[in-house]
Amino acid sequence: MKLQYGYTKKEVKQYKMSMSCLILTIAQHLIQADEEDMEIRLTECFSGSVERYDCVRSLLSQDWPPNYEVNVYAIREIQNADKHRYLNVVFADNVQDEDELLK
Repeated sequence: MKLQYGYTKKEVKQYKMSMSCLILTIAQHLIQADEEDMEIRLTECFSGSVERYDCVRSLLSQDWPPNYEVNVYAIREIQNADKHRYLNVVFADNVQDEDELLK
């Protein structure tokens, strides 16, 4: 008996933007949704590091470089079993590596 495995091509959407534009987009969305107190977690997908911010105010008080480009893969609201909600942002800072490969 011969087993054959199918190949499924799945492309992951990525959005190239500056880090300051990403922070502004997050802040605008949470302010419009009246969720300024929601916890925000920035997850760098290659290193696995997670930066946590208590609210929009603490996120905006950081010094974000304007020309630092990242690839954003997902922005989603997650709710834990204990009713704790937070915004999870998955990104990678591999934009410069991709630009070098294209040369």
